[in-house]
Amino acid sequence: MNSSQIYILIAIIVLAIIAAVIFFLKKDQPAKKLSRLAALAFAFVLAGIIFSENRLVGYGLMGVGVILAIVDAVKKSKKIKNTMPNTTIKHLLVSSLDGQIQKLTIAAGPVIMREVGGIKEVLLDKHEDVFWKFPGGSLQDDNTFRQNAIREVGEELNIKVELDERAPYILTFVREGEVFVLVHYLAWIVEGEPSAGRDVTEFGWFDIKNLPADCGPNIKPAVEALK
Repeated sequence: MNSSQIYILIAIIVLAIIAAVIFFLKKDQPAKKLSRLAALAFAFVLAGIIFSENRLVGYGLMGVGVILAIVDAVKKSKKIKNTMPNTTIKHLLVSSLDGQIQKLTIAAGPVIMREVGGIKEVLLDKHEDVFWKFPGGSLQDDNTFRQNAIREVGEELNIKVELDERAPYILTFVREGEVFVLVHYLAWIVEGEPSAGRDVTEFGWFDIKNLPADCGPNIKPAVEALK
């Protein structure tokens, strides 16, 4: 195989790679015209073939085509990621096996912990009710569980938190015919000091081994699971 044949083979391989990248990126999407960047990539590779007599120019043009194809692939992958639907579940009506219709409420909030002098503490707050609770609330707008947890604690206690990457602790129960699903993430404060915000009447740090008697039924099992 002479040098010209090798050059043509390389050009064909380059074109095949570019075509494969574009195909796999577009196979699950509606048919669209070739992007300008992809078309430009093909043009540079074809120009490299046309000017094959000058190896330096030919390889240079093909190299530019490959780079443009990679840039186009990266841009497409980011666009696909950013346009994926943000699926959230809010308040639904669900049916049990016996045909009864019940309301389903899903709420999310952080379990904020710290360690002081070797003692682990959890941050709880109270609203106009009888229980100490985690900050949190029902999903709103198009928030995901994690977004909702961060937003709620900002509104209730004027702080910014970071959520642990581990899976959340999920607790379900039925009260007065309504099904509740509570989603809790381990979290810690990254900005600000707690202060009473929206609808909060009291707040405080509590030793996880000595939680108040009047805390919500989800507090102890969530702390135990996430500590």
